[in-house]
Amino acid sequence: MLGKESVRSMGVKVSVIMPSLNVAPYVRQCLESVMNQTLREIEIICIDAGSTDGTREILAEYAARDTRIHLIDSPVKSYGYQVNLGIELARGKYVGIVETDDFVATDMFAYLYQLAEKYDVDVAHSDRYFVQDSNVLVASHIFTEKNYGKYLQKIDNTGFRSAHLRDLSIWDALYRREFLLERHIRCNESSGAAYQDIGFLQQVHTLAQSFVYSDQPLYYYRVDRSDSSTNRPGWLRYVHQEWQFILENGLMDQSEWKLHGGVVFARLVQSFLVELERSLKIKQPQSEWWQDAEWLRERAYEAVKQGQLSEEYLSREERKRLYLILHSMECYMGYVQAVCNLDQHNEKVMLQWTESGTLIFGAGLRGRNAMAFLRQHERKVLGFSDNNEQLWGTMIDGVPVIAPKEIRQRIENGTVIICNKLYWEDILDQLHKLGIPSKIIHVYNP
Repeated sequence: MLGKESVRSMGVKVSVIMPSLNVAPYVRQCLESVMNQTLREIEIICIDAGSTDGTREILAEYAARDTRIHLIDSPVKSYGYQVNLGIELARGKYVGIVETDDFVATDMFAYLYQLAEKYDVDVAHSDRYFVQDSNVLVASHIFTEKNYGKYLQKIDNTGFRSAHLRDLSIWDALYRREFLLERHIRCNESSGAAYQDIGFLQQVHTLAQSFVYSDQPLYYYRVDRSDSSTNRPGWLRYVHQEWQFILENGLMDQSEWKLHGGVVFARLVQSFLVELERSLKIKQPQSEWWQDAEWLRERAYEAVKQGQLSEEYLSREERKRLYLILHSMECYMGYVQAVCNLDQHNEKVMLQWTESGTLIFGAGLRGRNAMAFLRQHERKVLGFSDNNEQLWGTMIDGVPVIAPKEIRQRIENGTVIICNKLYWEDILDQLHKLGIPSKIIHVYNP
């Protein structure tokens, strides 16, 4: 473990903001991954919001060993307030934010600092891993093989409008602190720790003048915390709060809004669709979400009516669902219920179809879930296929990932299962063009 160190004698290159509230089982691994960074010129700003499970005591223990750690008590239980306080207190040229139930690669901040300096950008961003039960599941990449060339290139404000839809994480990045202060970029200081990253990201993607992205996954994002904010009902209320913050905090008055506003509204539609479906699937009482859903529906309707929504950034499925909602919320609720019933039927049918072996198209989390479902029912998984060329030739849980063009020779009498919620129709067209008959193709959509 590190001994006493002081940042007073050296310039602070990166300020790492670490908000916390009751994360005792994870905070040691997280904090040690930051303390052991190969970039030594960092300060670690730990802001605790009144933990009662021993988290604060653990932070105090480490702060006593390493004077780069500043332990601050937040008077407000608000993730957004904690992040904003950290930005105000930071002294580094760049600011990073780390969730205290996640962890990072030991060279993450050195690597991102070098990228930010080399390309002279407002934002330097890495890719990330998803982690469950301390096991790395899969790498998540911003760019697909179609635009992989955007990695390690300086991208200006006009060159990546779809960042609003693809770059969904505030934690695997460094932000130039001067940029955050000059453009008054802050988190929404709503209560709790839920979805405040949405507003922060939309401001960054709209107002930053330059970005650089790396395909190196350096951030380890935990997906198995049952008590995390994303696993607690109330999703539409949180989304409502964030979008009201975005649309009323002056962002629409900025000159950059003319270029990015349509994509921001597309992101609003996406988050609305996702969280409304979640609320409906768990049969959350209407009284708990209807008012928030109506507010979001009205904003989406106004955006469509005034031509403010860039619909080309939505998938065919998203456009279909959006216009169904705009026509009638009750019709959409019936549609979701029908989809749920069909999914339950499809799982039974899928087990019948997969007795001869299955190839899963889609090597992300949805594909991994499909593999777990099939193996649980003693079905043979022949492999994965994916449009990401970087995955071809790799192995996932002991099975190979192959190129789509190899599917026909690999599948023989088995089944192909599409595991992509948004673009399954495009993949279906792709498989048909490759000569895969419809009768052996199934869509997995739990």
